[in-house]
Amino acid sequence: MKIILTADLQNVGNRGDVKDVADGYARNFLIPRKLALDATEQNMKILERGKLKQAKLQEAEAAEVRALADKMEKHSFTITVKTGEAGKLFGSVTNADISKAMTDAGYQTDKHNVLLDEPIKEVGAYTVNVKLLHEVVAKVKVWIVEEKA
Repeated sequence: MKIILTADLQNVGNRGDVKDVADGYARNFLIPRKLALDATEQNMKILERGKLKQAKLQEAEAAEVRALADKMEKHSFTITVKTGEAGKLFGSVTNADISKAMTDAGYQTDKHNVLLDEPIKEVGAYTVNVKLLHEVVAKVKVWIVEEKA
């Protein structure tokens, strides 16, 4: 039986996919729980209109996020840390520290979106990638400076 998924289902498919599943699985589980619709001609037309609308929304959101990425790239973030000899840090600067500095500057970011290969352990200037959307990554300038006593 052909169905249109209305939710993301593990091992079945994603929302909006047209799948061929067993009749019993569709009639007894998916359709009563509103996880899928029968793939009738009318439902297929609704699906196509929904996909077009979703594509327009995603395009507008991507443009907005690209503008935010450009704004973030023009800004530099400073993190003050305690250091030992030769500019070595006591501890390290992690993606959570960078995320906090960005949030304090007015850019809401999650620490999981700050892409850092390894923690920063020396004073200096670094370029850090911040993932905003799947296809939009901002390259942000981060300054790690020594705390003055």
